[in-house]
Amino acid sequence: MTVAPQIDGDYFLKMDYQTDFTAGELAQRRHRLAADLEANSVALIPGAEAVQGSEIFRQFNDFYYFSGVVEPHAYLLIAASGQTTLFLAENQHTPFTVDNAAWVKTVTGLEAVLPLSALAQRLQRQKMVYVPGREGEGSRMSWD
Repeated sequence: MTVAPQIDGDYFLKMDYQTDFTAGELAQRRHRLAADLEANSVALIPGAEAVQGSEIFRQFNDFYYFSGVVEPHAYLLIAASGQTTLFLAENQHTPFTVDNAAWVKTVTGLEAVLPLSALAQRLQRQKMVYVPGREGEGSRMSWD
């Protein structure tokens, strides 16, 4: 049985989280995208998959631009209403977990953080789901 390490609140204050964007700037980007969506629709933005071996993980540009999160197997759901939800893989041994949802919401400006297992049920209730029209960038490529 693997036990996740106990981390006190001070750890998060010292943690090396991205400083490229503020939570407010990320929220503004998501709200601009939400304003472009049709009523009762959502945009689903996938994060990159985990890497194997000694390869360095690189988050997809679109996911990072809207969330600031660098976690594998994560998804961002942006509703036309402006509600944003981050779905995180379970059993991650990082501070970006559902157990630390309050901290994740603070640093990202997101309204909700749920386990990845809740994504399918959330999508079933949607009238229209928009997804990126191209594959995300890998560690050795860029659409820029």
